[in-house]
Amino acid sequence: MHGGVIYLKKDVEDYKLGREVRKMVIDEKDVKFIDLYLKNFCSYFNLDYENIILKTFKDFIKLTPYSHRPYGKLYAY
Repeated sequence: MHGGVIYLKKDVEDYKLGREVRKMVIDEKDVKFIDLYLKNFCSYFNLDYENIILKTFKDFIKLTPYSHRPYGKLYAY
């Protein structure tokens, strides 16, 4: 993983992640970010936002890279 953030609705076992990826619990800032996109998703697909939101945020995890240059030591200069 070179950068950015990946939000997953379910947990993933550590052995399925690369060494350069760390798993984190989402915080309030992440909840607001996800909520914006979830509202848009529900609107687009005509789904009941209130029904989905009751089950959603407790299940999310966040994947981020350990550093901003995870493969930097692999390249020859």
